[in-house]
Amino acid sequence: MSTALGTDTVVRSQWWRGQRWDTLLSAFVDLAGLPDLRGGTCVDSELPAKTWDFHVDGETHADRMSRHRIAQDVCRSCPLRQMCADYAADPASRAHGVWGGRVHSPRRRD
Repeated sequence: MSTALGTDTVVRSQWWRGQRWDTLLSAFVDLAGLPDLRGGTCVDSELPAKTWDFHVDGETHADRMSRHRIAQDVCRSCPLRQMCADYAADPASRAHGVWGGRVHSPRRRD
């Protein structure tokens, strides 16, 4: 079957549709160079994802510090804590927010 996008694109699209969610997530994590956080306490937490962000628009400094402490508390019991800390420590990751129980500020882009 040929389309404006090409046969190869259609075949890949059909392949992706047949995959399980965890297979797709693993492929995305690999392609993006991100750590696989499945099994992490942050993933299983009912807290909003922004809890781990470095900055949330409109919040005070005190609110940010409180939010970071909450995220750090979640990290303390995480089995993936060291993996997250190692990822964030790599300058190439450009990680910011709470990773591995530590707060990382955004790095300047050179």
